[in-house]
Amino acid sequence: MAKCQAVWNLCARSPKACEIYLEITGKSPTSPCPTRWNSYYDCITDILKVQETINEVLRKLGLAVLKEIEVQFLIEYINTSKPISEAIRSLKGDKETFYGCLQPELYRMHKMLDLLKQENPVYCGGLIDIIKESILNRFEKYNLYDTRARQHFSNCVISLLQVKVGTKS
Repeated sequence: MAKCQAVWNLCARSPKACEIYLEITGKSPTSPCPTRWNSYYDCITDILKVQETINEVLRKLGLAVLKEIEVQFLIEYINTSKPISEAIRSLKGDKETFYGCLQPELYRMHKMLDLLKQENPVYCGGLIDIIKESILNRFEKYNLYDTRARQHFSNCVISLLQVKVGTKS
C-alpha cells in the first residue's frame, strides 16, 4: 500500500510524474480522495489495470517497484473490498435508493463475503472476518439471519420492485 501511496503522492505533486505515468501506461493517474468513499478502492483498481507497466513507471519515477507478492495482496484486497464498494455504489443514489434496498444489499454483501472466505484467502482472510463482524454489529437491528425479518424485507423488496416496474397500483 505504501508503494501505491508513493506513486499517488508523486503524481499529485508533479506534472512531470503524471506525464511519465500517462506516457507509459496510456492512462491518467488517479489519487484517492478522503471525501469519496470508494476512491481508495478505485485507485487501487486503476493500478491493477496497468499492472503490466506499473513497475516501469515506478522505476522511471525513482520509486520502489511492486513485487509479485504485493500485487497478489492488492488483488486479494480489491476482491475483498468489492462487495462493500458495490453496495456503496448501489445505495448512494438519490433517486433509485429506498429504505427497502438496504436489507437485500446487506444480505448480498454478507453472502459475497462468505463466498470469498471459502476461497481461503492468503492475505485478507482476517479482513473478511472483521468486515462481516462490523456489518453484523452495525446493522444488528436488521438481523440478517432472522427468518421473520428476512420474510418481511423480502415482501418489502417485492413491493418495491412492483412499484418500480409499475405493476402495483
